[in-house]
This record gives sequence, C-alpha cells and structure tokens, in this order.
Amino acid sequence: MKIHFKLTVLLSAVAVLISLTGCKEITTTTKIFPDGSCERTIEVPGDSAAVDSVFTGPFFMPVDSTWLITHKKDTTWKTTGVKGGKKTERNDNKRNIAQKRFRKVADMNRLYEKQGKDALQVRVQAGLVRKFRWFNTFYEYTETIKPAGPYPNTPIQDFLKREELDMYYIDEDTLDLDEKTEQWLWKAYFEELFAALVRASETMPDQKLTSELIRASKDSLFAAFKRADSDNIENGAELTAFLAKFYRSRAVTRWKGPMDDVMKSLAKKQEFVFDLNSDSYENSVIMPGLIYDTNASTVEGNRAVWKYKGNRLFWEDYVMRVESRVVNGWAIWVTGGLLLAALAGLVLTTVLRKRPA
Repeated sequence: MKIHFKLTVLLSAVAVLISLTGCKEITTTTKIFPDGSCERTIEVPGDSAAVDSVFTGPFFMPVDSTWLITHKKDTTWKTTGVKGGKKTERNDNKRNIAQKRFRKVADMNRLYEKQGKDALQVRVQAGLVRKFRWFNTFYEYTETIKPAGPYPNTPIQDFLKREELDMYYIDEDTLDLDEKTEQWLWKAYFEELFAALVRASETMPDQKLTSELIRASKDSLFAAFKRADSDNIENGAELTAFLAKFYRSRAVTRWKGPMDDVMKSLAKKQEFVFDLNSDSYENSVIMPGLIYDTNASTVEGNRAVWKYKGNRLFWEDYVMRVESRVVNGWAIWVTGGLLLAALAGLVLTTVLRKRPA
C-alpha cells in the first residue's frame, strides 16, 4: 500500500472509497433504566455476512454469543418516471442489530475494557452516577471515546490551537487547517520512522553509524525526508536506499528488516484511518425522566443524540454527557401522608387540651 504523507490525500482517498463501497452509519443506543441497569443496542446496515468485520473493526464493539443478534430487512418501493412509462424499483434495506441488557453500566464498561486494548481500535469508557434526593433521583451518564489516533507520540496540539481543532472537527477541508494537519502528519510519520531507525542502530550497532550520530542528525534527516519524493517510499528496501544515500553508508542495509517492519506498520495505520473515516457514527442515550443538561447536539424527548465523524476520534477524548431527573412520586405521597398525619396529631392534641378535665 502506498504511504501518503498528506492528510487531505488520505481523506480524499477515503471519499473515493465511500463512493465505491457506500458509507455505513453505525448506530449505538444505550437505554438507562431507573434502577441503574442499561441496555445496549448496536445497529449496522448491510448483509449479515459483513457484520463480524464491522463489529471487530476500528470502532470496536465487543459483541459475542451473549448478545441477541437479529437481522432485519425493510423493503421499500420507489416509482420513477422513465421514457415510455413508469419504472418501479425495489430496495431492500438490511440491518444487523446486536442487543444486550446489563445489570449496571459498570458491567458494560468492563466488557469494553476486557477486549478493547488494541492500539488501533476505538475504546469506550462509560459511567453512571445516580443520586437519590428524596423527591428526585438524579442521573448522570457519561460515555467517553478514548483517542484512537495511530500516532500518539505526536500531539496535534503542537500544530493546532483549541479553536482550530474544534473547527477541523466541523470542516476538515479548511485550507489553513489543511496545511497545519499536513505538517502534523509529516512529523508523525517521521517520528515513527526515526524511532525504528534508532532502535535498529542500538540492536544492530555499527562502528561508523552509531545511534548517537543518528540522533544528532535528526533535524537534517527530517528536512531531507521532506525534500525527497516520499510518496514513492513504499517499503523497507526503498527506505533503506534513501537512508544509505543520506548517510553515505552501506551500513544501513543491515537494517532493512526493521525498516521494512516500520513501513508495514505505517501501512496498517493508514488502513486504520481509512476504515475509521469510511463510516459515520451516531450515539444515542435514552435516560429515565427528564433531561435537563447535556452536551448532545440533539435532544428528542428523553433521548440525547450525538453524530460525529471518524476524525473526531484521532487526537483527544470525546466525552458525551447527559443528566436527567426523575420525580419520585411515591416520596411526594409519603411526605404528604406524613404531613397529614402530623397535622391530624396536632389537631387531636389541641382538641384534647381544650376538653374540660
């Protein structure tokens, strides 16, 4: 696979991929019950044969035999006008639905923790806080998607300010942001390559090309790397040839294996970016009672909805939060009964006091 050193090239390639294969909207719904239990529903469109690859893809979903998995098909008919009459077309919308009830949110959270440790997978941490306040019970549900960017050692914050990063999540095609994210990607790729080069020089040392010399040449190597036609460096052999020319030493050829490994790793990371960006995502949380605070983009009754793209998951935590309030009707009745009982006792005491001895 060709390694691209420009983020817009990556994302434009994603756009082509979407046009050829179609974009799936992966929908996750979590229903919170008053007792603190929850039900998780994951819905993915497409044939049932593809569901496994989706559930184990970059947006990790720990679906196993304990989940109830159903496959549904909604058939719609569309009539269009064509030359000589009308044409009716049938469209089958296939959906794969996985559903599971958890005794508490922490149980669902542990399921994600148990199976979602892969660095090239999106990881989720959920939590629920329930506070009983007699007349009301308050619920706060949070779901945090941990950053899944394949280059954690190169912070995007070194290239984009807070307001620029927020703008990128909305419109990644802004020219100024494109230039800065391109600088970030150059640096991110190079840091991966350079770390592998240093490791190789330490594990297979050479008297003339020491790890100290390589570390000292980092800045000049980075400049040369950017000047080179790096889109044509596709494997360890081509990378080794570039390094041998830069250092004017054949000793680099001894490190062809590690250089080939890092190029394969970069190709895998690029594929991860492709996969994560090829789908759209919707997360819904259905809360008990009335929602009174949330950072969701949409609220529909007691349902909070977030919609986002894969680029939102590369660099930092994405926290989804919703708070609701349930009125405890029984507490009102109990309180009313106690007040009536107290009032009746007061009246009775007053009457008894006024009766003549």
